[in-house]
Amino acid sequence: MIFKGNARKGPVDLALHLSNAVENENVTLHSLHGAASDDLYGAFREWALIADQSRAKKPLYSLSINPDPDQRALTPEEWARAIEAAEAKLGLTGQPRAVVFHEKIGESDGELRKHCHVVWSRVDGKTLKAIPTSHDRYKLKACAKELCREFDLELREERRKTEAFDLAISQGKNRDPETAAKRKTTITTLWREHEDRAAFDGAMRQHGYVIARGDKRAFVVVDRDGATHALPRQVNGVKTKDVKARLGDPAAFPNVEAAIEEQRIRTVQNEPVITPQHRISMTRQQKLMRKYRRMAQRADLLSETRRAALAEEQQRMMDRHKQERTRLRRIQRQQDTRILTKRHRDKPKGALGMISKLIGYGMLINWKHAQQDRERERQFAISRDDLRAAQTRERARLDRKKDHIQQQEQREARSLKHRFVSIQPTHDKQKEARRSGPLLNGLA
Repeated sequence: MIFKGNARKGPVDLALHLSNAVENENVTLHSLHGAASDDLYGAFREWALIADQSRAKKPLYSLSINPDPDQRALTPEEWARAIEAAEAKLGLTGQPRAVVFHEKIGESDGELRKHCHVVWSRVDGKTLKAIPTSHDRYKLKACAKELCREFDLELREERRKTEAFDLAISQGKNRDPETAAKRKTTITTLWREHEDRAAFDGAMRQHGYVIARGDKRAFVVVDRDGATHALPRQVNGVKTKDVKARLGDPAAFPNVEAAIEEQRIRTVQNEPVITPQHRISMTRQQKLMRKYRRMAQRADLLSETRRAALAEEQQRMMDRHKQERTRLRRIQRQQDTRILTKRHRDKPKGALGMISKLIGYGMLINWKHAQQDRERERQFAISRDDLRAAQTRERARLDRKKDHIQQQEQREARSLKHRFVSIQPTHDKQKEARRSGPLLNGLA
């Protein structure tokens, strides 16, 4: 179990990250308390407004909880226990809190992995002071140890490199620890089995590697992903002079750009259809490309769903606002009609009416009615202003929601664009960025 947390600012960016349904297969807002809003954007905005009254520069604390990818999954009760234990260790018990679960598919094995994000407001609502979270790294490590013993899980050695790597694996990020070792083993075996230059070059190509002349090094290896590696470092027990002695003149080999282009063409021509038999043998670049295409399709679908839901909500709001204004006008007209009817019914008639007019009683009654009419109209105006203000606030809330959706889509589009460009060969990245830019910007 891996805990990773830090105090931070930027509530909108954090809400965008936690709501990212493109990079995650599933996003679930598990719980939210300490806020009037029922969504992350509204809740974080409320907490930020409270924090503005304090001197806290980083009013939020963000924590990710990741189970060990090599051990069993946690039960719902264990997730709840882990959140409560971390909250107590950090001294944030009772603070406003949001819990979000993400599920991602790992590129290395295609398994769906679940991890949790917890965000607290560090600002105490009574004192308007930030709760200190110093030494949080050590507190979270102690918490992880206690929970591993409580859940009967294996506790691994706490080394920062291993911990960082396990975190990436548990969140489904693209890191394969065996790639470098396998590549080195394969190239070393081919080096020892083929002493002739042509035979070694041919065997390397059969295994998906192209030998090229480097810009700074005499010989490099270009793998299926278009990445370059110094050839002497890929062969155990061999030095640069040994490689030069066997391979001879570097000019006999293609340059790096030509080798990368060759690998790109081979990847496109040999890209297989996904079947269970050859899924394991797919290259990392092919797996990533297929995953990013699915992410792009999901981004399009999410964009349409969000905008359709927003348009429907706006239409419902407009219809409701119209009904509220109509109802208020009807109520006020009915009240005016009822009062005028009662006055007309109570007005003295006949001889009594003439006497009232002669003694000035009717004038006094008219003056009193005029005063009542002005007061009633003033109350009516206040009611109309209150309704107008409430409707304006609701429209502003939907406008903010629309802005958040646009920011979310722009963030997702930038992320997809960066991911697509990152797996292209180096000399094609700029061209691919120009070509994919307008398409991905259409997501926003």
